[in-house]
Amino acid sequence: MSTTLPTGGTVNIAAIAGPPLLACTLNAGLMGVLSVQTFIYYLAFPEDPWYTKTVAYTVYFIELAQMILVIISAFTMFADNFHNDSIFDEIGILWLVPPLTAIVTFIVQCYYGFRIRVVSRSFKVAGVIFVLSIIQLAGGLVVGHYAKREGKYSLLNTPRMLVVQGVSTGIWNLGSTVCDLIIAVYMIYYLSRIDTRMRQTKAVLRKIIRLTIETGALTTVIALVTFGLAMIPGNPMYYLVPMGIIGKVYANSLMVLINSRGDFHGFDTDTDDVGSCITPIDFVQEHTTMSQNFNTATILALQTTMGPRSISECSETGNSSPITEEDKEKTAAHFRGIKNNLQPSINT
Repeated sequence: MSTTLPTGGTVNIAAIAGPPLLACTLNAGLMGVLSVQTFIYYLAFPEDPWYTKTVAYTVYFIELAQMILVIISAFTMFADNFHNDSIFDEIGILWLVPPLTAIVTFIVQCYYGFRIRVVSRSFKVAGVIFVLSIIQLAGGLVVGHYAKREGKYSLLNTPRMLVVQGVSTGIWNLGSTVCDLIIAVYMIYYLSRIDTRMRQTKAVLRKIIRLTIETGALTTVIALVTFGLAMIPGNPMYYLVPMGIIGKVYANSLMVLINSRGDFHGFDTDTDDVGSCITPIDFVQEHTTMSQNFNTATILALQTTMGPRSISECSETGNSSPITEEDKEKTAAHFRGIKNNLQPSINT
């Protein structure tokens, strides 16, 4: 089936109606996955620090708002304006998708940068990540600005707008790609340097490294595909599909990584131990016998990677002996002493 847009010329209706439909469908599916991940986080980690909760819930509600916008736009296209082919040339409220996606990307990348700063005890890599994330954020905001100003996809096909949109899309997607690669490389590098004899810790570190590689590769590929489709001669609307889902991919990758700590609550898949649980006492006793290579940076890295874990929570699982309040105070004091007395070596 073909149709004629207001600018003239006959095009295949599937080529202009298919991408918005696919983008809406995939967006809804990924939103369902993100909702499950967020609910799991809410149940499993109620004692996480405020900044982790803020990042997780902020990303979720931004993506929820974007999902609502996409559904409204899809209803306008396929229900309110059924048989009105010119509606597919209207950008409408979808101009908000690039800015919202860029904001989510910025939050996720800055969170990764914060983790890298804690592990490396250096602001250099985190600073580079922050700057690149700001650049991609600016690119996404510019893309949204011009989409809102022009209002129609056909008006984005003029020679001048092709250059402007090409540059801003390149800054947005390529800046995000470079930032993702840096995050993946340094996360793998610093996490692989953490030395521990505990099987559970090794297992979770291997899992986080694997997740970092997988999610980093996925977001990089989608960003490159978005940029490549946007640069196709004639500027077909195929780029709407990856552009519409990349924010959900970033959000899900963040929640998957945060929820990967769930292995400490039950099965250790890499060691076949059932119900293995790490308590602060286990942690202190094991690390006080290690060599001088263990340092404050390692403790901070493990804290950042695993998140807080209460003594009483482990006791309730039946994998630790009951611990009194006095034991808790002694353990906390012992732990603080180790952190204060050992010298960091990762940064050298």
